[in-house]
Amino acid sequence: MPLNEETGANNDVMEWKGKVIKTWGDYMNIVFAMKDKKEAMEFKDACIKKDGAKNTQSNIGYMIGYINDSKRRQELNELFEVEHPIFGKAIDVSPLHAFKAGLTLGKEMKKREEHRTTQ
Repeated sequence: MPLNEETGANNDVMEWKGKVIKTWGDYMNIVFAMKDKKEAMEFKDACIKKDGAKNTQSNIGYMIGYINDSKRRQELNELFEVEHPIFGKAIDVSPLHAFKAGLTLGKEMKKREEHRTTQ
């Protein structure tokens, strides 16, 4: 089973309040249903212990970006104290903006990979 290099935890399974989280869907359902700040912080802390702080911040922020309701996205970003790893605190991102951001990110990743492989 794969382990998280930062925490040494098993990346495949997590349990939260009696619910086994095995898939991104399980993870997203818990995040999307969250309404209480204290509980959100407890869940986030549990995820940090499992996946590390950087991964948890990015993962939760990224997942919240899938919610169509911009008001709910903002509520969850504030509840979990996260932002989208690419769009930051922007709530309404157009498809064109998302596409251009993806192109830019892809080009940056390609450059880093080319640089890494030439050293």
